[in-house]
Amino acid sequence: MGMRKCSEKKVIGSINELKSHAVEKVPENIDLHKHVVDNIHLKCPKCSSAMTRIPEVIDCWFESASMPYAVKHYPFENKEWFKLNYPADFVSEYIAQVRAWYYYMHVLGVLVFNKAPFRNVVVTGNLLASDGTKMSKSKKNFPDPNLTLDKYGSDTLRFYLMSSPLMRAEDANFNEESLKEIYRRVHILLSNVKTFYELFAKNNKNLNSISSKNILDRWVINRINALMINVTNCFEKYNTITACSEIMAFIDDLSTWYVRRSRDRFKEGDKDAQKTLAYVLLNLAKIMAPITPVISEDIYLMLAKSKTELPESVHLNNWPKPGLKPDEKLDEKMRQTRKITSLALEKREKSKIPVRQVLSSVEVTGIKLSKDYLDIIKNEINVKKVVLKPGKKVSVKLSTKITRELLKEGISRDLIRKINDFWKKLNLTISNRIVLYVETSDRLINESVAGFKKEIMNAVQADKLEFKIPENTETSEAEINGVRLRTGIKVITK
Repeated sequence: MGMRKCSEKKVIGSINELKSHAVEKVPENIDLHKHVVDNIHLKCPKCSSAMTRIPEVIDCWFESASMPYAVKHYPFENKEWFKLNYPADFVSEYIAQVRAWYYYMHVLGVLVFNKAPFRNVVVTGNLLASDGTKMSKSKKNFPDPNLTLDKYGSDTLRFYLMSSPLMRAEDANFNEESLKEIYRRVHILLSNVKTFYELFAKNNKNLNSISSKNILDRWVINRINALMINVTNCFEKYNTITACSEIMAFIDDLSTWYVRRSRDRFKEGDKDAQKTLAYVLLNLAKIMAPITPVISEDIYLMLAKSKTELPESVHLNNWPKPGLKPDEKLDEKMRQTRKITSLALEKREKSKIPVRQVLSSVEVTGIKLSKDYLDIIKNEINVKKVVLKPGKKVSVKLSTKITRELLKEGISRDLIRKINDFWKKLNLTISNRIVLYVETSDRLINESVAGFKKEIMNAVQADKLEFKIPENTETSEAEINGVRLRTGIKVITK
C-alpha cells in the first residue's frame, strides 16, 4: 500500500501492477519482503509526488489464512476450479492451530465469501516422549524414526497414530509396546492370512462370491459387510480411532476364528472357502488402504494379478459397497457359539484334559443353536456331541470320563499334531505326498493308529502308512500318552 501527504492511498495487487506504477525499476524476480519493497515508490495519481509504503506489516497468519483461494491465484485465475473445490472437505493441523490458522481462515472466509473455507476440521494433539515430556532434539528423548520404520514399517506407525487419542486432539505419550502390539495384531496376523491364502487358494479367480452356504463363510461375509458400513460411517465423521478399533477386531476374528476353524476345508480344496476368503481380503484391502496403504496394496496385487479388468492399484478402486445387508442375528449366534467354546475350554483347562483328547459330550444350558453352530462347538472343543438343555442361565458341563476308545482317538489326534510338527522341520508343503511310518511296541498306540488310519493319512497327506521304518528314512522321536515312539517320512511327491 502506498501513501502520500495528500492522503491518497493505493493498494497494489500484483507484481505487474507494482511495475506499472513504480518510480524505480522493479527487478524481474523481486523479493517482496519489507526491506526490499520499502525502497520502491509509486507516483501519486493525484498530486504526482512519490508515494511511500506505510510502515505496518500485516500478521503473517493473514496470508496463511488466504491459502484456500490464493494458492490457485483466485480470483485472477482458476475460477472454475474454485467453484468446484471451495470450501475444502477438511483441514488438518495440531491443536495450537485452533486459535491461529483455523481461526484466521474462518474469519477471512466469512468476510470475503460469507462462509467458512472448510467443511470439517481434524485436530490432532501433541505426540510426547514416553515420559510425558515434550520431544526435544537437545534431550534426544525420542525414538529414531528411521529405526522405528525399519523395525515396524510405515503401516504400523500410521495405524498406531490413527488409532491413538492424538486424533481426538489429545496429547499422547509415545509407547513402543503399543506399537509392537499393533504390529503383531495387524501386520503379522494379516500377513499370515495372506500367506495362508497363497498356499491354499492361489489359483482361485473368483473374488466376488458371497453365495456360500457354509456357516463360517456366511458369518465372515456378514462381518466384512458390516465392517464396510461401520468404517465408512467412521471415515465420514473423520473418526479414525473407532475405524481402527473395528478393523483390528475384524482381523482378529478373521485370523483366529475363521481361518483357524476353516483350515481343514482349505486343505481339502473347498472352493467356497477359497472364494470367501478372496472376497474378504479384497474388500478388507480396500477398507484399510487409507490407513495401511502398503500391506493393502500387497494383498490387492496378490488377488488381482489374474484379473486384468481390475484397476492396477487398490488406491485406484472405488470405495467398497456392501454386497448384502448384515444379519445381526447371525453375528449374535456366532458370538454365543464362541462364548460356549470359551467356557468349555476353560472347563478343560481346569480338568487338565488336553484339547486333543476327545470327550464324549458337553451339555450346554440356556442357549438355542442350530446344527451348524453345534458342529463348530464339537470341533472346537473336541467332543463327540453337544446336548442342549433348557434354562435361563448360560452354563457348560463337560463329560470328562475317558473310555479306551476315546483315549485311542485322542492318541491319533496327538500323533497327527506331532507329525505335522515333523512336516514343518522338513519344510514340506501342501504339494508334497508322503509315506508315513509309525514304529512303537505300545499296543494302545498301535490300536489307535490302526483304528484311525484313514484320518491320520488324510491329515498328513500320506498315501501309505506302515509300521516299520526302513533305512535311509527321515525320522523323528515323539512322546504320546507317556510312551516314546518313532515316526518316519518318505517324500514321494515333491
